[in-house]
Amino acid sequence: MLLALILTVSTTRIITPHFVGGSSSYFSDTEWATGFFHAGIWEIGANIDIKPDTLNLGSQGQWITVYATIDTDDEDNIDVSTVILDDAVYAEWWEVQDDGSFMVKFDRAEVITYLLDEGYVDGDEVELTVLGELDGINFKGSDTINLVRN
Repeated sequence: MLLALILTVSTTRIITPHFVGGSSSYFSDTEWATGFFHAGIWEIGANIDIKPDTLNLGSQGQWITVYATIDTDDEDNIDVSTVILDDAVYAEWWEVQDDGSFMVKFDRAEVITYLLDEGYVDGDEVELTVLGELDGINFKGSDTINLVRN
């Protein structure tokens, strides 16, 4: 009988506060997502050589020629419609050379008009940048030319 009394009193005082004054719970959540994302701007460096090195602003020539060496084995995958000089003049003609370089031509009159509109004059040294896309990845390179007026 004493044992029953001790168990009843101790159970009431010890267990009851847990039922009356507190509670506990456990929560778990898991989420999954799949997909593709691009972080940043991906570019391939290109070695660019612009010809002529000295551009006569009064010339009547037909082309500005750019030779680009890009670290790739497949220059044929260049999207020529994306090749642009200084975000202003689009390429008009191109071919892959025997040495693997990419040759692209820009209309000389358009390039000269662009340079004059930007305020460049005789004696200026101008850095021009060529941008394009190869297999969905941008390539970019720059070269410097000198301007003269004869």
